[in-house]
Amino acid sequence: MSNRKKLIEEITADFNAIKNKIHAKIMHGQRRDITYSQQFALLIVSQTKDLGIKEISKMLCTSSSATTQLVNELVKQGFVIRKTNSKDRRALHLVISKKGQVQIVKAKKQNTKMMSALFYALNDKELDSYIKLNKKILSKI
Repeated sequence: MSNRKKLIEEITADFNAIKNKIHAKIMHGQRRDITYSQQFALLIVSQTKDLGIKEISKMLCTSSSATTQLVNELVKQGFVIRKTNSKDRRALHLVISKKGQVQIVKAKKQNTKMMSALFYALNDKELDSYIKLNKKILSKI
């Protein structure tokens, strides 16, 4: 096996370990108003206008029925509002409510605090290099 292939396998394993540890930190010890999936859907709704279930479903890589249940709970809790599409009255789109906006701000603060602790291991120069490398990788995707 080539050295590059071994390095890629090591990076893949590290990505998975980091993802699992981040997810565990997010879920451990924090009382959450909404689930991780609901929070992700809420973020999608907050960043994109005139979204329907199908579009959110594609972004979440879930079925329309699972996305409908997720969105129904966000509506029920008051984080999202369903609105009738002015161009097609049969179609509905979703908008974030004031309560949803507050939840997004709260979640961003929690995530920043958690990620700050995670990246404490890197000094500022290393962190800058890490960001540049990530951007380079993202530009090729």
